[in-house]
Amino acid sequence: MTLLLLPRAVRYLSDIRASLAADDPEAARKFAHSFIQALRQIETQPEIGRPTVGGSVTRECPVPGLPYFIPYRIKNGNIEVLRVYHTRRNRPPDWPAH
Repeated sequence: MTLLLLPRAVRYLSDIRASLAADDPEAARKFAHSFIQALRQIETQPEIGRPTVGGSVTRECPVPGLPYFIPYRIKNGNIEVLRVYHTRRNRPPDWPAH
């Protein structure tokens, strides 16, 4: 399976990293490292994430050591990373379809 980061996920990642780097470049580096590790784990074990509410095909996987999780789905033989969420953020009302 191919791991794909959808445009929204790329934007969220870029925003998070830029925000962290503005305050603490080392924190931004650690975030990137942890996020890459989480992506590698999802890529090698796509079923690792827990299913989201409602029995959707969307799953979510935590980023180890950080207050973020990665929602993703398996579609057409690919793993699509939908976005990145901070655990304190409210999920959209149409979660997980959003």
